[in-house]
Amino acid sequence: CPGNTIDSVTIIVDECTTFFVPTILKHDDLFSIEKLPAGCTVRVFDSRGRLIYENYNYDNSWRPVNCSAGIYLYQIQFPDLTTQQGKFCVVK
Repeated sequence: CPGNTIDSVTIIVDECTTFFVPTILKHDDLFSIEKLPAGCTVRVFDSRGRLIYENYNYDNSWRPVNCSAGIYLYQIQFPDLTTQQGKFCVVK
């Protein structure tokens, strides 16, 4: 995980849906997913695969304040039940 760099990844779900997910977060940063469609479930897992956060209508309000520095996995479930997943890094 590089220093204090803030980065994101672009996910293109279909021709009409593109959104941006952060890939590097500080402990007080919001896990904010730009242009996320309404009604999506967001889950966050630690590096051991344990669920540490879940929200059934994600509103961009979660912060990794109780998370140790390291790699975390996220899963986004869309209203049509398709999913996208990826990783992000929490830095101190």
